[in-house]
Amino acid sequence: MGRKRKGDFAVGGEDFLFEEDSGGEERTEAMERAKKTLEEAFEQIDARQIDKQLIAERLKRTVVADRGQQPFARIASSLDGKRFELKQTLRSDHRCHPLTGCLLHSEALYTADKSGRVIRWTVNADDGLFRKQHVFRAPGAVCAMAVVGSTLFCGLTSGKLYAVDTKTHQTNAIDQTSGHRMAITGMAITNDMLYTVSADRTVKQWAIDQQAYLDTLFGHQDEVMGVCAVPGDQTRLVSVGSRDRSLRLWKVDEESQLVFRLPEADPSGSLDAVAVVSTGDDSFVVATGSDSGSISLWSLGRKRPIATCAHAHTASISFLYAVKSSDLLISGSNGDGFVRFWQVDGKSITCVQELAVPGCIVAGVMDKTADDYTLILAVSSEPRLGRWDADKSLKPSILVFKLE
Repeated sequence: MGRKRKGDFAVGGEDFLFEEDSGGEERTEAMERAKKTLEEAFEQIDARQIDKQLIAERLKRTVVADRGQQPFARIASSLDGKRFELKQTLRSDHRCHPLTGCLLHSEALYTADKSGRVIRWTVNADDGLFRKQHVFRAPGAVCAMAVVGSTLFCGLTSGKLYAVDTKTHQTNAIDQTSGHRMAITGMAITNDMLYTVSADRTVKQWAIDQQAYLDTLFGHQDEVMGVCAVPGDQTRLVSVGSRDRSLRLWKVDEESQLVFRLPEADPSGSLDAVAVVSTGDDSFVVATGSDSGSISLWSLGRKRPIATCAHAHTASISFLYAVKSSDLLISGSNGDGFVRFWQVDGKSITCVQELAVPGCIVAGVMDKTADDYTLILAVSSEPRLGRWDADKSLKPSILVFKLE
């Protein structure tokens, strides 16, 4: 055959050369032989390996469904270029008392304020708007809430814990002798256990069915400001300890804890909010918010943050909310006027959207049904756990937004 020139190639170990004087017929034959060799190579691909991969994906989806979890979805990027439209304002029923929280559970919305009023709202089938269904009255300001089935747990500034049956409206005080000595600042539910954190520096474990005290976890050196369950693991949770500047992973079944601290060079004085963000394939990162307005991401494989957004807000961060089984994180602060939406992966955090909302954002939740997103924010005139920097001209409100 003739010498090789630019454009000649080899397939399956056989060289296909074009001679300088080759005609169109010989070139066609060479191309046919190359095509045949490629087809034979593709036929040798192991179809069984493809079947195994498909079966593994199906099994993974089945396990997720059995656990009651939603498949992981990257939804943060879908917010870019869209806007939230205010659909409803729930205000008068709290009589201008500063709000402390909101919670969405099984199509019912619970809102709480510093007077001890907890209101249950349900969606009207005709217009899709929230309507007041019932008002519960706690003997003190409610700082934290959690719902399991028909039982609403309320944590008060006094440190007392109450369980309210939302069907019979009966209220039960839970083990006052073993409870917290200071304000209950957060709650988390894992399996059949309720965990509460408090300004008394402790984490307490409660049996939900028996509504009884079980244990106390010690370790934080300052007020514990928030707690979250770790998705996919019913024996682990994370908490942040305000001015001890620590994030702690509690391995309850092993009776141990891992401690993660902000670097000394970090200007933040305290960690005030925490959320666990999914990153897919049963993996996650922990997001924390500080009094300096920064948001940090943590991996349990490192003792220092893997990423930090130093100026996420210009005021102290008051709440973080991770949308379940997604890469979306929502943040709010004590008065910088914005709620921000972040795309989180295993190594970085990027702002994809912001919403102008004046006031202190004390709590928030985002619900996704089909392609419809509902954002609910509890906006108060003062911080959830204090009365500093209060704006008396601002009326506390529950704002309901729809993504357009």
